[in-house]
Amino acid sequence: MMITRLLIVSLLLIGAIRTSGQPVFPCSTHLQDAYGICSHITREATDFNVREKDLSKMNDARIGWVRSDFDWHTVMKNGDAGVDFSVFDATLRSCEQKGVHLLPILDRGNGLHLAWEVPDNYLKYVHLLVEHYKERITHWEVINEANLIRTDHKEELGQNYADILKTSYQEIKHTDPSATIVYGGQSEVYDHFLEGVCSKGGQNFFDIMNFHSYSAPEELINSFCHLAEIMHKYDWSKPVWLTETGYATPPQSSNQGDFLQKVVPIMLRKIGKNASLCTLGVVYDEENHIPSVTEDMPIDFKVFKSVQYLNLKELKNLSALKVPVLICSYGEFFPEEYVDDVVNYVRHGGTLVCPQGVPFYYDHVQNGQMSHRGADHQARLHLGFLYWWNDEAKKLGAPEVPEWHHVATGMPFDYGWNFSKENASRYLTNRNLKDGDEMIPIVEAGNDHYKGCVAALYKLRSDLRGNIIIQTRLDQGLRSESVQAKRLARAFLISFAYGIDRVFWYNLRALENSQTDWEAHYGILHKDFAPKPAFLAYQTLTEMCPDGSLRPKLSFNNNVYQADWQRPDGSFVSAFWTTGPEIVINIFTSGRLKFFNYLGQCGNLKKDNVKLGNGVLYVVSDKKDLNFKIK
Repeated sequence: MMITRLLIVSLLLIGAIRTSGQPVFPCSTHLQDAYGICSHITREATDFNVREKDLSKMNDARIGWVRSDFDWHTVMKNGDAGVDFSVFDATLRSCEQKGVHLLPILDRGNGLHLAWEVPDNYLKYVHLLVEHYKERITHWEVINEANLIRTDHKEELGQNYADILKTSYQEIKHTDPSATIVYGGQSEVYDHFLEGVCSKGGQNFFDIMNFHSYSAPEELINSFCHLAEIMHKYDWSKPVWLTETGYATPPQSSNQGDFLQKVVPIMLRKIGKNASLCTLGVVYDEENHIPSVTEDMPIDFKVFKSVQYLNLKELKNLSALKVPVLICSYGEFFPEEYVDDVVNYVRHGGTLVCPQGVPFYYDHVQNGQMSHRGADHQARLHLGFLYWWNDEAKKLGAPEVPEWHHVATGMPFDYGWNFSKENASRYLTNRNLKDGDEMIPIVEAGNDHYKGCVAALYKLRSDLRGNIIIQTRLDQGLRSESVQAKRLARAFLISFAYGIDRVFWYNLRALENSQTDWEAHYGILHKDFAPKPAFLAYQTLTEMCPDGSLRPKLSFNNNVYQADWQRPDGSFVSAFWTTGPEIVINIFTSGRLKFFNYLGQCGNLKKDNVKLGNGVLYVVSDKKDLNFKIK
């Protein structure tokens, strides 16, 4: 099948493609073995003993690739004298019997030393595996998420990986010239790791680029375009796989929804406001990359009288009397040019709600890069922060991961969250308050040496006359199975449209050995193999867009995403969704239509008054002329 090659001639071209939903990487015109999943079927402590069930479930969902680790200690149990291929042999036989391709991940090292610290031993390990599985295993991924390795020499990581990537590439190609080398799945593309690899010529020693992202599906677009920019900068272009993307569903005693449903209304009462009588303003401006609404947040908004969705330009004239409460960003990103409007809103009495992290920490620029800005914008709002990684925090003994947390004295609710390396603390301070201002702690956290505030109400009664209700919690809120299912098809369709040849969802079966650990709940099957809704969503996706389909084309108009493709049977499919409030559209076509929701349920819908939400709606037609208009 013909391979289309996109020549990236300038960053301006990439910018144009960003909004048009066209491929930015070399890719096939049709989907070819496009569907993958991660499953620990090569690990005896997890799924090895149930691999046959795992693989049968993959068959049920028409998933053609499985990704799993080839751990050093599994094959090199007693050094060179104790080479044991039995686990990997059994796994590969099972995959071959089920018709599923296996993508093995080469280990980071021997458990004591990283690969580049013991290169000779590491190359022996690589050679043994490739020689043993020559021509049966066609692809080899060299190390998982090397950019996340904790080291005191972070700036050298990319260069060290480039060295071991080169020697591994040479060893694999020498042993099996037909093998395809896959770059190690890098966690996101925004740090300097990949540029460190490229600075040593590492881009010459793999065949397929590969990275991971757990961002919301629509945020993947920025990652793709940023990666294309790096390719352009270093003058290379290769096919790209996304070998991990997903969404966890741990049952938690507390979630982000508790903050909006329980904490915010009580804090509003402290400043004389009743949420049930207030209009909540929410900035939702997908065209400017501000999706302030997560899929589960409209439920949380029900504590307010009404919700008014705003684009960024509407902030300039926003009345604090008509819209007394505002969420301008659900995270740490906000465009520089609109900060003045937020400050003015608070100056005139508006109450700003900041549900996650450090507001205005990054300028969410259009080219997808996250530019860190200084503390001046937080100071303009009289907010102060102490970051665990800076010298002041270290001097005070402020911990990265607090050992305890509790609600502050006088707070009439039970609220908190779990801290971890991934959800480390940012502490709030009163350093930027002015005469008349007050900071009221909501949640405190710390250790034996330091007590800090991680959620607070700022009552501003100086040159600013409004309020800020803020928490620095970093996790993404309620991890519902419904949201997981709704995100799945969106992630695949967006990836395919931008030129990703193969996508692996993380992961197949959840271990469910912890109630709070995200890692234990990423699966689309429960521990007992009962399907979550996301498994049905995967089955529906591969039925609606099977291998052999034309690569989907993506468009975005009036906050509606539309992906279009033709299936091998000649029928045409359009997928519609929105990430914000529900939208009603009318569909125009001369063809006969069938409607299916993201779970494969056939809807008795007509062309008019079609409701769109954040779960994909598939429209199957015998004609290509389908379009829509917002009602």
